[in-house]
Amino acid sequence: MSGRYYTEIVSDCPVCGARRSFIVRQTVYNMPLEGPTVVASAKCLKCGYRTHWITPYEEGRERRLRYHVKGPRDLNAILVVGENTDVLIPELGLEFLSSELEQGYVTTIEGVLERFRAKAEASCRGREEEGECRRRLREIGEAMEGRRSFTVELVDRHGRSRIIEPGAPVE
Repeated sequence: MSGRYYTEIVSDCPVCGARRSFIVRQTVYNMPLEGPTVVASAKCLKCGYRTHWITPYEEGRERRLRYHVKGPRDLNAILVVGENTDVLIPELGLEFLSSELEQGYVTTIEGVLERFRAKAEASCRGREEEGECRRRLREIGEAMEGRRSFTVELVDRHGRSRIIEPGAPVE
């Protein structure tokens, strides 16, 4: 299916409003692990605005994936986080709702913890509840070092997310 479907659309730029200067190109690519996926890019010839995105070609059924982290090795599990997927770590009270995430991304569990740490540090700046902030950052740090067990949950509305255990073959 890769490359068989290619389209190019010309429209008005959503940023500068220039008429017929915004070119959107998209193709369907058969991604490993994901299947048929729309890969698109767009550019305004007038103002230079650029964007890109990927999205599933077909929708799957909603599903919930769980991975229990017991030690440092488990932090290397790969997360393929599809668009419209919530990422939760219930034991630590952490959540990224799909409205806060990019359209989709690939990372490790350690990478997700780094995102949670950055979010916690940003929300703690200038706050009075310093003790609560320190506690939350300490818990995330312990998890990142593999000293705290927890569960990562992916709630995927389209069924495109995956969790690949450390050392598992990737096809």
